Amino acid sequence: MATTIPATQARARLKDLLEEVDDAKTRVIITKKGRAKAALISIDELEGWEETLDILANKAEVRAIQAGLADIASGRVIPWPKKP
Repeated sequence: MATTIPATQARARLKDLLEEVDDAKTRVIITKKGRAKAALISIDELEGWEETLDILANKAEVRAIQAGLADIASGRVIPWPKKP
């Protein structure tokens, strides 16, 4: 979920907005003259996106993920033992 707020209000409420994105895991879209210009997100979300981009940039990792998904789709899996 995202909240949209003008830059002037974002400036005045920055401390509260920082807590909001960190605690509630929401995004804040900051506008200028009615147009979206920036997004405020938690550091955890940023790091998650960066990690995803790193994986997607590595062709070998993408091929390995695709191979794993193909194995699952075709039933070539070994069940994980359930605990008694």
